[in-house]
Amino acid sequence: VATESAEPYQAPVSAKESDDIPTPSDIVDDAVELAAQATATRLKDDGNKLFAQKKYVDSIDLYTEAIGLTPRDPLLYSNRCAALLAAGRAADALRDIRLAKVVRLKPDWPKALFREGQCLEALKRYEDAACAMWAAMQIAPDDKLIKKRFQNCVKRGREEFQASGAATSSP
Repeated sequence: VATESAEPYQAPVSAKESDDIPTPSDIVDDAVELAAQATATRLKDDGNKLFAQKKYVDSIDLYTEAIGLTPRDPLLYSNRCAALLAAGRAADALRDIRLAKVVRLKPDWPKALFREGQCLEALKRYEDAACAMWAAMQIAPDDKLIKKRFQNCVKRGREEFQASGAATSSP
């Protein structure tokens, strides 16, 4: 005699349909991703060494290669930003730090806000730089370097404003 169940009949789940059992494709994808991450980490570390030696162009190349392997790593953009800024390429550095903030999905990252301020300061956009530094100070109020850079941006912005006002008001 068959007994009835309150549950409707469900066919057994095959191994390919189960979320718990990885497919060969999943295994290959994971292995490729791990290899890419390992290579990107090595490239980043080598780039950091070159940056410390003030070989900025070479470090930029390594960070760029690492970004090609792991484009969602915000630290790579942040590091390349620092190298670009040190190499005198402030506009490119600004683009990178803004990408880092987007990739990280966390706009309140004090290091990124600080670097953004540095880039804007290098571009002589002192008001924007001060705003970025101010935002960084709100998150990291005890960071003396951020506070110092903020004060410098305000001072330089004020000086630039006064100089432009003096230049336009003279006959």
